[in-house]
Amino acid sequence: MNKRALFSIALSFLAFPVLGQQGGEPLTKLQALNAEAPTPLSLKARERVFSALGALPADTDSFMVVNKLGLLAGKVQALVSPVPDLELAAELDSLAVGITTRTVQDLQRLQPLFQVLSAAQDEAAETWGAQANAAAARAIVAVQREQKAADGDKLVQATKDFHLAPIYLALTARPGGEMLLQQLSVLPLMLPMSTDAPIEMTVRSGWRGFCVHGSMLDLSAAELAPEHENQIQANLQKARLYVLARTVGNKLLLVICSNPDEVKIPARYADSALAAPQMAAFDSILPRNAWAVGYSSPTVVKLREELDFFDYQYAASFMERVFLRLAGENEACAAAATAVKSLLAAASQVLPAQQGAERVSVWEEDALYVHLVGGAGAQHFAPAALRYPARANAPATVFYAESTPVKGTPLLDIPALLDDVEAVQRGYTATLQPAPAREMESAMQRLQQYRPAMELLGTGFREWHANLAGSGALLLQETAPDSPLAFEFSFRGEFADEAAAAGTARLLQNGFAAAGPATSLRPTVETTGNTVLLSYGAASLGMAAPESSLHVPGGALFSLNLPALVRMLEKMDPHAQDSFVQEVLENARETGEYLERVDAAACISGDELHALIRLQNPGK
Repeated sequence: MNKRALFSIALSFLAFPVLGQQGGEPLTKLQALNAEAPTPLSLKARERVFSALGALPADTDSFMVVNKLGLLAGKVQALVSPVPDLELAAELDSLAVGITTRTVQDLQRLQPLFQVLSAAQDEAAETWGAQANAAAARAIVAVQREQKAADGDKLVQATKDFHLAPIYLALTARPGGEMLLQQLSVLPLMLPMSTDAPIEMTVRSGWRGFCVHGSMLDLSAAELAPEHENQIQANLQKARLYVLARTVGNKLLLVICSNPDEVKIPARYADSALAAPQMAAFDSILPRNAWAVGYSSPTVVKLREELDFFDYQYAASFMERVFLRLAGENEACAAAATAVKSLLAAASQVLPAQQGAERVSVWEEDALYVHLVGGAGAQHFAPAALRYPARANAPATVFYAESTPVKGTPLLDIPALLDDVEAVQRGYTATLQPAPAREMESAMQRLQQYRPAMELLGTGFREWHANLAGSGALLLQETAPDSPLAFEFSFRGEFADEAAAAGTARLLQNGFAAAGPATSLRPTVETTGNTVLLSYGAASLGMAAPESSLHVPGGALFSLNLPALVRMLEKMDPHAQDSFVQEVLENARETGEYLERVDAAACISGDELHALIRLQNPGK
């Protein structure tokens, strides 16, 4: 189940940056969806679709709600191995999770706590320290000590006046399911049974649950200085964290908070999340057989991204400080410290922070649709013609993607990036014991061997992106059974002028030449006027534009055919000798049991980036 879920989620996220079906239907559908002026729904109409939102307070900042839990449980039972007692979910209706603005503020303040207890705090030091020479080992220990002191200061500040505003979970039942909710309300009382820590059971004004005292928090994993740990424990002496549950009619409420008196139970729809302003964006979706909707405020999006990027940031910062300690006696370490900082800046540039709120909607028509909305920032699609949407549904097509030019995307300097990588490698090698240093030197030699090809190809694709003036299309397809090739692909782009096309083609040709001797297996690069075609096997896209094309104000299409992907992977490794190919093949086969196609589209509407993903089940 984990592999299936992860593989499906990966496919969904692939659709977001370069998001097809015959005739560009997903893009047409997405543009029509964005052009709709939603008719405002009444609170009662919203409640009929997502009843659990009626249990969240009106000041809910961010939420996720799922509908039709009984039907969803039935689909899960049909698609995967039977889950014991899951049929009981047929009595359930809707599930919602939400946090208020005050909760977000509290989580921002507690952010250092999540970061300090992250596994990244020690992984980098342990891996490096095990192979380091004596001088580097001392520097690593010293930097660790400095980090622990800084962590301690952060935690002392974060735990002062500890407070966590309520986090809400609401579950509603269909008529006749109230008894099941009563039974589920006992679950919070059973959770403490899995721990030996002293936990105080509590009953408060209809709520049942337990309370965890702040003094029970185990900070040993953080390895803080005694003075810091003592101060934090003193800060947390009066801190309490409650886990409480109660039923109200056909609703089960579960709340996590530090003060039960702050919990709000809406008495009317007008006092609930059903009346929140952000619900207006979903009014056009709710009548479409909606399954789920979710909203994350800009603050929550920023907080999530900071936590996601923390591990990378910590590892880079840790390496930089170790190199700086050794810089006085080692020029390679001095250069490595500068290079690490430069690489972190490049990573931040490639993964820019999202702007604005994020929304997701899921509904079912002829297939399952997922509509994702996020901040577009300075990026936008330029108008152009999509040339090959008809190829998306061709039987041999494994993967198709086509996009009009994307402007505003940061472009990395490939040679400079490789310079930084080599500088870090040299500095790291200088810190190692003889045996691991020799292994690292071999890796450096391999990088230097392939660097000319990497530099030319990387710069070539960078120029491709920078100079694209028309559509750019990628087509991957399986081959005939008697073909010696397992797959064929074409990558076609229309550039601003002939000079830009010729320059890009020259970089790619030289890059492939530098990668190895000329063989029939090397991709070929061709140009005609302002068009460049990179192909492997048959030139399936061709140099000339097709007679018919889809003119759009800007956007992208994407298609993935799971059965064709399985056939291609089987041909790639017929004797099952490549472990990586076999792992991908296993995931593709399992996913193909319940997902046949992924078709998607992306476009800009106003200052938002919209993506519409169509997930088709086998047989539909």
